[in-house]
Amino acid sequence: MGLDEWAVWFNGACQLCFKSSGGPVVLYVTDRKHDKQTHSKPSIIFDAATKAGAKLIWHKIALRRGVGKTDIHRPGFSHLLAFNGAPKVATPDVFNRGDTLYANGTGLVAARVAVEWVLGQAEGVVDPFCGQGTIPAVAQAMGLAAIGVDIDRTQCEKAELCNLVMKG
Repeated sequence: MGLDEWAVWFNGACQLCFKSSGGPVVLYVTDRKHDKQTHSKPSIIFDAATKAGAKLIWHKIALRRGVGKTDIHRPGFSHLLAFNGAPKVATPDVFNRGDTLYANGTGLVAARVAVEWVLGQAEGVVDPFCGQGTIPAVAQAMGLAAIGVDIDRTQCEKAELCNLVMKG
């Protein structure tokens, strides 16, 4: 699908997450580059949250590489956004994302920050944009039930190798 069509789909998918969760929603996203333009996934998420009546609790930055390092092709950070739920013990607003299970995956430190925030507020984790399954893997390792879903069948197949993704 084209970028405009994708943005409409992504906004709708985020609205569904907010409306159907009944609890905390945490999203880990990186801005998207297409045809040398940067497109803000967080702005799409904030629009979806407003339409769904979701409340931002915190917004953190997970560094993809060290301070002062540059990359012409990808943003040097990802956003970790938490909506609804209850504020808990404070964590740093900016941190290194940690090692990844696969190239461009969610950092393990970022995944742990997200899952720790969910602990005690939900019985499990549903990751609607799971990629190859880092968040479900971390949630399961921390004792939560976890389901991962992704629009990209190839990503699901890779995550499924570890029994991390349920196709829907």
